[in-house]
Amino acid sequence: MDSRFWVISYDIADAKRLRRVARLMERFGTRLQKSVFECWLAPPDERALEDELVPLLQSPPDSVRWYPLCADCRELAQREGGTEIIEKRDFYIV
Repeated sequence: MDSRFWVISYDIADAKRLRRVARLMERFGTRLQKSVFECWLAPPDERALEDELVPLLQSPPDSVRWYPLCADCRELAQREGGTEIIEKRDFYIV
């Protein structure tokens, strides 16, 4: 099953909901900034994240934005400082 690369950002008005959303996002991706994550998600993981995320939100004022990035767009991505731009790996060395 192919994973897709997502940049997910959020703005949560309440501190308690914010902590819950942050903990959830840390299970699914890599934090870039306080409220911005990069995530490689297979379709079942996308649904699982959304299923767990939606009940935590109060809309308005909370918002979450999901931006899929194709391979060509990731090639064009640039960074200055900070962490490397994440690429999917088929294996990990522990």
